[in-house]
Amino acid sequence: MPSKLHALPAGPRMLSTSGLSWLLPVCVYAAAVLSFALASPYSRHDFPLDDAWIHRVYSQSFAYGHAFQYNHEGPQEAGSTSPLWAIVSAPAHWLDPRGVDAVVLAVKAIALLLGCVALYAVVRIAQDVAGSRSAGAIAGVLFGVDPRLLFSTLSGMENVLLVAVWLCGTRAYMARQRGRSLAWFSLAPVCRPEATILLPLWLVGLWWLGRRQRPTAADHCEWLLAFAPLAVWSLFCHMANGHWLPTTFYLKATPFHLGRQEVERTWEILTQYGYAGLGVFVFGLAVLSGWAMARRDFKALGLWWYLVFAPVLYAVGVGGTRPVFPTGYYWTRWIDPASLILTAAFCIACGIMLAAARDVGRAAIRRSTTELSAAQWCLGGLGAVTVCWMAGGAPRLVESFANRRSQLASDSRAIHLINVRAGEWIRDHTPTGAHVGVNDAGAIRYIGGRWTLDLMGLNSADVAFEHLSDRDAVDWLAVFPSWFAESPTFQYFQQYYEARQAFDIPLAEYTVCHCPGQTRVVILQKKVAPAPDT
Repeated sequence: MPSKLHALPAGPRMLSTSGLSWLLPVCVYAAAVLSFALASPYSRHDFPLDDAWIHRVYSQSFAYGHAFQYNHEGPQEAGSTSPLWAIVSAPAHWLDPRGVDAVVLAVKAIALLLGCVALYAVVRIAQDVAGSRSAGAIAGVLFGVDPRLLFSTLSGMENVLLVAVWLCGTRAYMARQRGRSLAWFSLAPVCRPEATILLPLWLVGLWWLGRRQRPTAADHCEWLLAFAPLAVWSLFCHMANGHWLPTTFYLKATPFHLGRQEVERTWEILTQYGYAGLGVFVFGLAVLSGWAMARRDFKALGLWWYLVFAPVLYAVGVGGTRPVFPTGYYWTRWIDPASLILTAAFCIACGIMLAAARDVGRAAIRRSTTELSAAQWCLGGLGAVTVCWMAGGAPRLVESFANRRSQLASDSRAIHLINVRAGEWIRDHTPTGAHVGVNDAGAIRYIGGRWTLDLMGLNSADVAFEHLSDRDAVDWLAVFPSWFAESPTFQYFQQYYEARQAFDIPLAEYTVCHCPGQTRVVILQKKVAPAPDT
């Protein structure tokens, strides 16, 4: 029996794609990434978040067959919210003998390849729905220079992986490739736990887009099987920390609450950079939504379902469970996947409209008013409006490009001066068997190479859930003193530890977030108890 997806009416026949028609968007994207990377040595050899270095810890462990150990010979830890990113980027650590810089460049190269996959999906989606190679090229070029995508590519974080998985799943879904689309979407939850929403949306979409035909038993079985990667990871988390989700999720997430303040902050972050910061952005998404509803075929509605509705739902879920603020990449990275998917939808809408505007222009020159349908004339007119509107917003887009480019450099520099240098000092000045306590658990652990205890518990289930005492577990500390200044823990540190080194950065130069307490790291060594009298 044919599947319900295949029983739907097919969309318009796509024009054949000749050779490497997506090569131009990929070249433009690569050149834009290179522009970001050349802004500063920090953009090339560092990451703008310490969380990216935490990914390096788990990825290195996986690369050498130790699964998700945070410490060598230590227990398994569920401290990563993106196990798939740790796995995908693990080959970069085969370059460990060549030094940290080689690994960082390899990670950024892997992210660049994933960005090309996402770009290819955007090009093909636009071609499929518009039946025009020009629409795909326009959409791809626009998406390839979006500054938010470029920042994500070089950030060392998992967002570009999730975007690639999301777009490839959408393309397969629109092509009625049920099994392939589920295979892609099954990977989304192990890119980010919030992306689990893409799986139930598949089943709901099957019912709604499939003209309300009841899903078959096979549909339900395939849908449940799609939870296999998430189920495996959840079982691992339960084995490692006694809970069904990563440790970090429990320590950072909050009970769902979506008030006016949360909505305003989420919207501000969604529309902070790139095309999303232009007034034409909402116009383009509105045109795409109206076009999809007017066509009412599976491809158009599937595009709207996964590239407009789903990212809005994702953003609502994140904004309602995270204390997000529009003041730095530390906060905005959680909303970035939703913003990037909406940006992809906008670029596809522009591709459709501008390709139609080109056809309308040609018909007008030939004075032929009958060769195009009324819908094509309407889209062409909207395309002309879009071109004018985007031209007016070009200065703001250029400013956003420059902002993200400089922000990548300044964020990466801040992490280098505070976290990376502290890790290098630990590596060079402590014995191999030293035990180090930290409250920023990425670069100091990865570069320092010592047994490390995360005092916040993000990478230590015993500290996070069992509230075990950590005072006697470490003989060195690399901490932000401000985090403990008002607590008995700091008094204990002052009594039993002595400062050995400090790393500072002016508050104005710490652009990662508005976090005055993270501009000074102090390294302390436990005092040696005096020998008893003999």
